[in-house]
Amino acid sequence: MKQASQLQTPPRNRNISIWLSFVAVAVGLMLAVLSYLGLIPLGYKLGPYWLNHWLGWLSMGFIIIYVPIFVILKKRKPKSYPKLMKVHQIGFIVAFMLVSLHIGAQIRRVFPPEIGTGIAAYVSLLVLVVTGIMQRNQLFTTRMGTLRLVHLSMVISFFLVIVLHVIRAFLL
Repeated sequence: MKQASQLQTPPRNRNISIWLSFVAVAVGLMLAVLSYLGLIPLGYKLGPYWLNHWLGWLSMGFIIIYVPIFVILKKRKPKSYPKLMKVHQIGFIVAFMLVSLHIGAQIRRVFPPEIGTGIAAYVSLLVLVVTGIMQRNQLFTTRMGTLRLVHLSMVISFFLVIVLHVIRAFLL
């Protein structure tokens, strides 16, 4: 067992990483607001669908494909975990930003916003990203079990809500 003096000190860039991650989340939230206000025009059609839908689908595609790959490979190829985690971190923050643009544009289009599956998916994704940042950077280490439970619960909730969101979009 390591003595307290032998414990590894966190890397110097840890604080920078934490701040950049939370700034990226704040930027995502700002993108949602700017999109809602119409200051980021997403009202272009690409084929049969609006640009904001393509942004949401691109994010969903990444999440739907990457989560199972991440879960499987982190167990089967533990040496690849650092690379997998880097893609996981950056990919989910970028996906959150793109979904933020989508949700802002959708709420602007359907006003007053109905509390439906889109809002639930967005809140789930926000909680996923924030708890992921907290887990990765070991914030609130005395609550790591709780953070992990919330994070994994949000993964399940997010996927269930997305399935309902897609069904609702095609049926209504």
